[in-house]
Amino acid sequence: MKPKGYPYNDLIKEIVEKHFENMVDDILAHTETYYEALGAISSIKGSNIPNMLHLADCLKIAIRKRAMRQKTPNHKN
Repeated sequence: MKPKGYPYNDLIKEIVEKHFENMVDDILAHTETYYEALGAISSIKGSNIPNMLHLADCLKIAIRKRAMRQKTPNHKN
């Protein structure tokens, strides 16, 4: 049962998850290897996004998970 007053929880969750996956896709599209993608995320400094370090950690975890699903460390294969 959903809490009263929050009818869009599932929709909002889906939107956030979709945009997060799109961020991972975009990062991988602009880098040649998973290692390069992780390095690019690690080098982010001076962002105007609150809690950017936490977001960067989440992105690194998602990229590592994708790398583990691949046979090689290069995500273009």
